[in-house]
Amino acid sequence: MKDLRRIIKAASYVLLGIAFTLVITTITNALLTQAERDQYKAPGKVVDVDGKKIHVHTQGSGSQNVVFLSGLGTLSPEIDFRVLSAELKSSFKTNIVEYPGYGWSSDTDQLRSTSNSVEEIRAALRAAQVLPPYILVAHSFSGLQSLLYANKYPKEISGIVGLDISVPEQVNYIAWHQQQVNWYEILRFLGISRIILMFDPTIAVGHRVDITVDEITEYSRITNWVVGSHATFGEANELSTNLRSLLGQKFPGSIPTILVVASEGANYKGPGISGDVWIKMHQDILEKNATSRMVILEGDHYIHHQNESKIAALVREIAKANN
Repeated sequence: MKDLRRIIKAASYVLLGIAFTLVITTITNALLTQAERDQYKAPGKVVDVDGKKIHVHTQGSGSQNVVFLSGLGTLSPEIDFRVLSAELKSSFKTNIVEYPGYGWSSDTDQLRSTSNSVEEIRAALRAAQVLPPYILVAHSFSGLQSLLYANKYPKEISGIVGLDISVPEQVNYIAWHQQQVNWYEILRFLGISRIILMFDPTIAVGHRVDITVDEITEYSRITNWVVGSHATFGEANELSTNLRSLLGQKFPGSIPTILVVASEGANYKGPGISGDVWIKMHQDILEKNATSRMVILEGDHYIHHQNESKIAALVREIAKANN
């Protein structure tokens, strides 16, 4: 009996120690996050869209607007597209839109449907005084936004460059599971994610091969602000529904469109979506015309980190097709 009491007493001390530590890390994280947000301001305009704050970073002074749309879970779109934007801003006005729950934009509990996202993009660009027509440069799941935008508001889109985009037919090949608990939000709230990133800040930017030390610091800081946001959690849970809602739609033949497929996916031979099927999915979503095509570039899913000059040339090709 005495041994049992000692064990219970020791366990109580351990639990109290853990609880006390988590209280300290939670408070410290909240204070640091607020201090960082006060110190580091958004480089672009933060505009109001139906009560949400959306960050739009505009650079350059060209006559045509290029709009960058990021992939699911790319927590700092501004850093993600920084090099590609730099390649183009001498000839175009480049605009990086950060969705709710990303970067300097506020979080939201609004349904993360593709339709809602498209309306947010339109409203944010107008509020930032960036007027159509736009050349959309969309990565990964933002291919869905570009697809719906082009079909719903074709007069506002002058061209599209898709960067290894998601395509609706994926839903027929991959099993999607709803997540009930947002573990990333819990880790962020408790300050645990901040501690992890203190030891290894590169975890936040694992897909980048050309990132600078300063950018790693920036990305780590923004990850501490937004990882596990309600918006990103909702996007992941709504992905299957959003894919299914666009089945059968194609990019309009009236809009010049180039879809870039990464060689990593094009050459994939394993289970799931094979490279041949992945290529065909992209070919099938294009209306057959002289100004739309698919190209394969060497690299992984974040294809714009390895081929900035080639992708910038494709954007220029799309722009030229409109003249």
